[in-house]
This record gives sequence, C-alpha cells and structure tokens, in this order.
Amino acid sequence: MSVLLDQRTELLNGKYTPCEARIAINKLIDLQITQCKQKYLTRWEQDCTQSMRDLESRVNDLNNLKENLLRTVNKAREEDCMLSLRGSIDIELTH
Repeated sequence: MSVLLDQRTELLNGKYTPCEARIAINKLIDLQITQCKQKYLTRWEQDCTQSMRDLESRVNDLNNLKENLLRTVNKAREEDCMLSLRGSIDIELTH
C-alpha cells in the first residue's frame, strides 16, 4: 500500500469565548449527527429490514458528547473563562 498524500490541517487551535465555543461544538457535532442520519436513510432505502443499531448508537453517543461538552462551556461562561479548543483534520490517500 503506497501513500499518495498525507496531510494534516489544524482546524481549531486557539482560545474562544464560551459563545464561540458553543457555536463550534454545536456545528461540528451536529454535522456528524446529520451524516449518521443520512447514512441511516440510505441504508433503510436499500434494505428496511437491516439493523440500524450502530448508527442509532452513534447518534446517541454524539448527543451525549455534545451535552457533556456544552456543560463545560456553560461552566466557563459562569466563571467568565475562555476555552481552548484544538482540533485537526488528517487526510491520507492510499492505494
């Protein structure tokens, strides 16, 4: 297997107000939830008898993650703190 491209981009890297952090967290996690729901519908259209437990579980996990992260954002807002967010995207093309 040969690697054609190996790229890393820093997507989030800095300090954010609680409001900015809330927006970023909501958008990133909601995008993941939307993608799971799209996969769910695609899979259901192909075979409505197929199990969807993995996607349902992933959506539940993402919702729980979002709730936990937003609790931290709320705590930062209450304590008048900034939040440091770090996140990256790794892309690798292989044969």
